[in-house]
Amino acid sequence: MEPLSDYKRLREVFSSPALGWIVKRLVARMTAGRPLNGALVKSDASAEERRAVDSLLGRKSTTGANLSLDLDALECSMQEAGLLASLEDIVLTCHGPVENRRKETERVRMQWEALFETARARCDGEPKLRNWVDRLAADGTLKRLSRGNLSTAERLLHSAWRVVTWNTRRSPKEILLANLAAGCAGDSHALDRGQPLATLCLRAIAEMHDIDGQLNAGARRKAWEAVRVIIDDLSAPVLVFNLHAAEGSTLEELLALYRQQGQPAFLTYRQLSGAAFFPPATPAMRTVYICENPSVVSAAAREIGANCRPLVCTNGQPTSSVRLLLTQLQQAGADLRCHADFDWAGLRIIDQLVREHAAIPWRMGAENYREVAGTIALAPQPFVSAWQPELADAIRSDKKAVFEEQVVQSLLSDLKRL
Repeated sequence: MEPLSDYKRLREVFSSPALGWIVKRLVARMTAGRPLNGALVKSDASAEERRAVDSLLGRKSTTGANLSLDLDALECSMQEAGLLASLEDIVLTCHGPVENRRKETERVRMQWEALFETARARCDGEPKLRNWVDRLAADGTLKRLSRGNLSTAERLLHSAWRVVTWNTRRSPKEILLANLAAGCAGDSHALDRGQPLATLCLRAIAEMHDIDGQLNAGARRKAWEAVRVIIDDLSAPVLVFNLHAAEGSTLEELLALYRQQGQPAFLTYRQLSGAAFFPPATPAMRTVYICENPSVVSAAAREIGANCRPLVCTNGQPTSSVRLLLTQLQQAGADLRCHADFDWAGLRIIDQLVREHAAIPWRMGAENYREVAGTIALAPQPFVSAWQPELADAIRSDKKAVFEEQVVQSLLSDLKRL
């Protein structure tokens, strides 16, 4: 603003307490980004305030409860007196510079929108991730997690993108959560439970794989495993029985102790990773059987013992430890035979084992399902058992689940070495 030639007089005029309300109203309008025109109305004006306004405008004395000030008339009067160029001069002279909050709000809004548009462009060809960005933009999650800081939000969104797409840029091998966090965010704890980046990533994984990793600890583990991330390499071990590893290896020494005692063993992801423990399949490991429930392993150890064929238990949906072991066995040339409950979760387990490890369904045909009368009601689902479509149709028709415990004797008959 150019210095006013008579700014001192302007300040003297509006320094009057009776005119102070005018300055405050003008400041409020400029702060809100509203134009300085129209009228100002004061409903509780004092006699002194009314006389001051009448004098300011050079008009006859007025009366009444409400005091009205025409801003256009005020500006014209002040211009004729050579006191100002516009009413903004009153604010700048008597109050100082004013931040236009509306303009600032719009500027910030456009910056946030540009951030989300950049993120949407990055998701081109990934409709599920675009949905993730759209939801973040709509519900304010990113603003909340970043505490409204645009730079923080940009960094979080970029890091989250790197995390959820890490296995599309590299080999399909799995990675530890802490290592992924350090590589993508520079902080090994950035993906710990409850951290802003972890929340964003779990939201993305929920869109991509329909797993809400924020429900509980088990769901969190499954969500991360869906993008081949291991929360840790010691928990969620794989249960095995009568397994053989490479002769002379530490793993074989451990397994031999369990075999000698006729006991099942738990193997962690850490024990299985980092070494080729399984050489080309020996006769003892030519065929490896897979079950879903630990009760089958328990029955095999109790009733068959040392004569039981190698057995691996998924204990529900295959964890990272299970998948790593099966991959190693598959690479060693072992034939994998898989069984699970005759319910929708069991069929999904078999579907995954067939798809990812070339496993062969074992006693998982429609005829096997019909051999046992189910007792637990099972709601129909539109699932297709790709290896035998008629199995899913049979389950939908009968609407009953059959669990491994109900067919355990037939499984044990296959597991016993002749």
